[in-house]
Parts: sequence; C-alpha cells; structure tokens
Amino acid sequence: MLPRALRAFFTGGPRSGKDETEEIRAAITGLARAIRVGDAAAADGLISPRTRRASGGSRRFAAAVAAEHPVLVTGGTLTFAGVSEAGRQRLQSTVMPDAAGGLHLIDWQMVRDGDRWVVHAIQVRAAAEGSA
Repeated sequence: MLPRALRAFFTGGPRSGKDETEEIRAAITGLARAIRVGDAAAADGLISPRTRRASGGSRRFAAAVAAEHPVLVTGGTLTFAGVSEAGRQRLQSTVMPDAAGGLHLIDWQMVRDGDRWVVHAIQVRAAAEGSA
C-alpha cells in the first residue's frame, strides 16, 4: 500500500465520499462570501498556496480581488453553470448579475490542495448586454 502522501500525489488528492462538484461549489461560495465581507483569513483558506503568494502574501487576496472585480462585492447571487476538466484542474463557470442588471461570466480555476479543492484563479468577463 502506498503512503498517504504518495497516494494523494498520484490520484490528485485523497478522495472523500463527497461529490466533487459539491466540494468545488462550496469552496467557490465560501470564497465569494469571504471577498464580499472582506474576510481575508477565510479567503486565504480557500485559495491555492501559489495564488496566495502571487497576490502578495497572506491576507491580501480578498482585497486585491475586490478592488479588481467589484462585482464580486456588489453583485447578486452566483448561478453555477458547468464544470470542465483539464487534467487535475477543474474550471467552474458561473454567472453573477451586477447592481445595474448586467450579467458577468466568472470562471473559477480549481486545483487540489491535499484532500480539498481550492481556487487557483478567477477570470471575470465583461458584463453582457441585457438584464438579469
């Protein structure tokens, strides 16, 4: 039997009984909530270590994302679309209305961090014409 660390490496992380999509969506929902309320500690727990370093270190990610993508602070409820696979990564697409009713497409790149899914990158696309 392989040691737990090696098993996790070769399989993309230990598997639990939870549905992968539910885990991904729970992480995204938690991060979106943390960004909205400015909870830097909670946000840090839901992003990849590489993303944390790239954002300037601990407790800087939520503020940086809120400044760059204000719709994540002021927008409405996330609506989840499909999840696509790219090797060990997953891309979860969502839609969020802004205060003016425009729709924003938001893609969340997810990676495994041990036995859980965390956000590695967020891409917010310009608001679509029309209303929510």
